[in-house]
Amino acid sequence: MQPSPEVLLDSEYQDVDLKQLLESINQRIEVLIDKDHQIGHSYFIGIENLDDLKLVFKDKIIPLLEEYFYGDFGKIGLVLGGNFIFQEENTAKFPKNFAYENDFLEDKKVFRFTSLESWNESTFISVYED
Repeated sequence: MQPSPEVLLDSEYQDVDLKQLLESINQRIEVLIDKDHQIGHSYFIGIENLDDLKLVFKDKIIPLLEEYFYGDFGKIGLVLGGNFIFQEENTAKFPKNFAYENDFLEDKKVFRFTSLESWNESTFISVYED
């Protein structure tokens, strides 16, 4: 069964366009993986406020994307945008007496999710407007 974003038009929470949010996420997932991995509309049913939306993302959407993309923050960032993910300085130190892909490891980018507390309506709107 394919997602039906139009059922979200009647959502009690109107500060973020849940239909457009889901459609944007699913369009990107379809391109990056396939149509069968799209996120269902049921995750968004019952959202009444920003706190509900934050919890759905923290507990359901983000873990699902981490599973889909095997923790590849680059691809998760392509789906959600830069307001959910930031690049952190790679400060890891590796033994100098064992050479194994040292250049790769030193240049590897480290990403983290932004904090739940920093998310607001514009964070979610940026997924479909940016």
